[in-house]
Amino acid sequence: MSRNKHILFVLALVLLVFPLAAQDDQFDETQIVTGVRENAVKNALKIGDIPQLVDTIVKSEDIRYESIGARAETEYHIDTIQAAQLRLRRTLDRLYKGSIKGGIGLYTTPFAEFRYNSERSRNMAYGVLARHFSSNGGINDVAKNSYSDNEVDIWGRRFFRQHEGSIGAKYERNMVHYYGFNPEDIDYNSADIRQVYNYMEGRANWRSYYRDSTKLNHNIDARYYHYMSAFNARENNVLISANLIRFINNDLYTLDASLDYNNYNRMTNVEFPYISEQTGSQAVSEERVTNNAILKLRPQIVKQGKRWHALIGIGIYSEMSNTARFHFYPDVEVKYSFFDDMLIPYAGLTGRLERNSYHSLTQQNPFLLGDVTLFNSSVDYELYGGFRGKLSRSVSFNVGLKHNRTRDFAFMVNDMIFSNENRFDLIYDRVDQLRIFGELTFLRHEKLMLTARGSYTSFSMREQEEAWHLPNLRLDFTGDYNLGKKLFVRFGIHAEDDRLARTLFDVQGAEPSGDAFSMRLKGFVDADLGFEYRYTQRLSAYIEARNLFAARYERWYRFPVQRFLLMGGFSFAF
Repeated sequence: MSRNKHILFVLALVLLVFPLAAQDDQFDETQIVTGVRENAVKNALKIGDIPQLVDTIVKSEDIRYESIGARAETEYHIDTIQAAQLRLRRTLDRLYKGSIKGGIGLYTTPFAEFRYNSERSRNMAYGVLARHFSSNGGINDVAKNSYSDNEVDIWGRRFFRQHEGSIGAKYERNMVHYYGFNPEDIDYNSADIRQVYNYMEGRANWRSYYRDSTKLNHNIDARYYHYMSAFNARENNVLISANLIRFINNDLYTLDASLDYNNYNRMTNVEFPYISEQTGSQAVSEERVTNNAILKLRPQIVKQGKRWHALIGIGIYSEMSNTARFHFYPDVEVKYSFFDDMLIPYAGLTGRLERNSYHSLTQQNPFLLGDVTLFNSSVDYELYGGFRGKLSRSVSFNVGLKHNRTRDFAFMVNDMIFSNENRFDLIYDRVDQLRIFGELTFLRHEKLMLTARGSYTSFSMREQEEAWHLPNLRLDFTGDYNLGKKLFVRFGIHAEDDRLARTLFDVQGAEPSGDAFSMRLKGFVDADLGFEYRYTQRLSAYIEARNLFAARYERWYRFPVQRFLLMGGFSFAF
């Protein structure tokens, strides 16, 4: 066995060495060919000098998918739906350019009204109003008590792309008599107790309607009036106000600014020529002119979320007459909505400076003297809070309370120097008021609307014993009913409790009050009722009853109001 291994090893070594030795010999390329043969040399693979584009896109074969058809069983359930309705836009109601309304009532009480307005336009609008109302009075046991109210108002507006401009002018003439005394006690001349007020006004307005909330929207007003009485008391007033509004980062920024300048020519009071000896006499005051200006700046910031609303600001007032006085008032309000506005609690703290002008005071009480001292009333603070919301879609409510302090509050008291208590003077005092109020409104499909309001106020004065001529309790109830757009019914009830008036006479029923006496004026309930029947859209007739219960009460001491008054008339549009 070992021998065979040696033989195999020798053979392998010989086979391995032989080729190595053959390489050392010269290679002989001579070939001997018998027959016909063609020799060809293959082309060598070389890189050419000119580059060539080689297409490397590989064409893919189309892939086909075949699915095996299978039928699924489907069930159909058909539900009924409400038929589609075509909503048609209602055409706008026809407008009539003009209307005339007139009537007559008891105690020779005529009424006339004329209106004329432009029709719908995208460019401009204008109108005019003229009204007359007068009465012989018909109040017994007092002096002549006829009165009249006249008014003419003209206005015009021009509409631009993002602005609106308007101008207007007004004239009013109101006549009353100082009838608050017994004519059997004094033989008087009606011209001596006749008062006429003339009011002339010019106004202008410019406002913007920017849709872009980032722009500064503005509303600028300018107004001037001249007011004059038959006893030569005159007043001139200029009011320029601006309201600026802008949104910044979803917050509303507003600024109310105004300049209110008032010139009051306080003429000499004329003594009542038939004054009783009880009242005595006093030297009349000299003619004086009072100039007063109020500059107001009231910036505010309003923040709100989905359910809450917050306002914060400050009221800055500068009162300028002989000297300048500055007033600063807080301005804060918060409210929150529960249950989709079903209940909204709110609270706030504010204040303001109120202008007392001869015009504003005689609008409250036309029997005022022509020579009165004017002070502006400062509401130092007013704290309020309450709840408002809705009980249903038809019923809404608002209840709450207010507490404020007012300096230089103007009380109306009967004059004893220049009249026989048949004119009024002013007494100023600091007053604290606490008021509880409530309101309930019912609205049903624009056919029936009922509103009930009530308030109770307690007064606390620094010097005066009573809040002269002011009631503690006030109640109001109003209603409007529309029956088929043919018959319209309107009614209202106003009630007040007892009030106290100041007098210097110790007459029957008077009670001592400080250095004078107080007279109790009984509470009252005054109701109005009116019917209007529209025969067509252009022609209608109406009838009204005022002081329906014929209540005899005194709104001001010694001045009873007109009792039951029945009026009727018609209106026509053209």
